[in-house]
Amino acid sequence: MSTDYAEGVQATVARMFKRQNKVVELEILLRAEASIEYYNQDWGVDYCTLHLSLPFDVFEQVLDERQTIEKSIADEINKFASARKESFNVSLVPKIEVPPNWRENINSISQSAFGIPSIDSQYSTDIFVIMPFKGNNLDHVYRDHVTKVATDLGMSIRRGDDFFSKTSVIQDIW
Repeated sequence: MSTDYAEGVQATVARMFKRQNKVVELEILLRAEASIEYYNQDWGVDYCTLHLSLPFDVFEQVLDERQTIEKSIADEINKFASARKESFNVSLVPKIEVPPNWRENINSISQSAFGIPSIDSQYSTDIFVIMPFKGNNLDHVYRDHVTKVATDLGMSIRRGDDFFSKTSVIQDIW
């Protein structure tokens, strides 16, 4: 089937949702690109899936309600598709696209003022603690309480003064 047919199904069901004031389904149909995949024919009925490719930000917004929305749209389509001997499922999918400057945008998120975090195992820990250990007589709090909780949780713990190197402190902890 052609893309025109997929868009025709999309437009028809969008009009149905507009009459019902179903804003979420309508917004999805308006923002999606549609394609139809036929995968089976049984007793003269074509079984197919209407794939609705959504911009990534829209897809993320509806992810938690995805199955409910897919069923709602499929139920509405099947009201008219059965007359054409078709049975639809609906699949909401993120649109595969290459945003402009995507590498730079992703890279800017992963970069920090301190560079790339170290993967050296000597710095690996689940919990990193910086606190006044000795000056305020809090060493026992760390030893008797904080480490006990970490151990009970099965987590590794390191104190800020456990790290000694020739680099700056921020490089050691980063």
